[in-house]
Amino acid sequence: MKKIELTKKQLNKIVRKIDRDANLKRLYSSKFHKIVNFLYHNTGLKIAKVSEGGSGAKLTYTQNSDIDIIFATAEDYNKDEMLEYLKEKANKLFGEVANIRTSSNALQIDFVDPPCDIDLVYKTKHAFDQEFREIKQIKTLKGIQQNAIKIVKYAFDNLVGEAIHGYEVEIVCLQFTHSRISDLVYAIIHYFKGRLRDNGITPQQVITYLAKQ
Repeated sequence: MKKIELTKKQLNKIVRKIDRDANLKRLYSSKFHKIVNFLYHNTGLKIAKVSEGGSGAKLTYTQNSDIDIIFATAEDYNKDEMLEYLKEKANKLFGEVANIRTSSNALQIDFVDPPCDIDLVYKTKHAFDQEFREIKQIKTLKGIQQNAIKIVKYAFDNLVGEAIHGYEVEIVCLQFTHSRISDLVYAIIHYFKGRLRDNGITPQQVITYLAKQ
C-alpha cells in the first residue's frame, strides 16, 4: 500500500472542520451558565468549586465532544448517591426540555431543541483539584500539540468510538516533542497501533481516513 503523507494544509483544514462554529459556542456557553445556576440555586447543595472540565476546558474538544462541568461540594459525598440526587433535582427543572440519565461518573443532561449535551461530573475536592491541574497543564501546550490532539481524537472518535478515550490521547501527546504537526499526529496514532489493531484497524487506515477529510 502506498504510504499517504498528511500535509500541514490538510491538517489545518481538519482543525477548521473540527472547531465549533460561533453559534454552537454561544449555545454551549448559555447551557454552561444554566447548569451552574442550577447547581447553586436549585440543588440545596453547598457548592465549593465548579468549572468547565474535560476537553472543552483543555481546548482539545472535537465536534463529538460534550461539554463537561465538574464540581465539588463543601462536604464530600458518595458519588452514586450524589448523581441520583442530582437526577431527581434536574428532572424537576429540565425534564420537559432534556433527556436526563446517569452514567458511571456523570449526570447526563441532553437538551433536545437545539441539541446540546452536558455531562455534570461530581468530584471530591481532592479529585477536582487534580483535574484542574491537568486542565492547566494541557492548556499550556503549544497550538501544534493541541491541534494534533484534536485531529487524532477526531479520527479515533469516528473510527473506534470509545475504545480509545480522549484523555489517553492527551496524555500520550505530552510524551512527544515533535515541532511539526504531521510528525506529532503520526507519532500519537502509531503509539496506539496495538489498540487500533484490537479493533480491526491499522494506523495507516487512520491516516488514510484523515487524508480524505
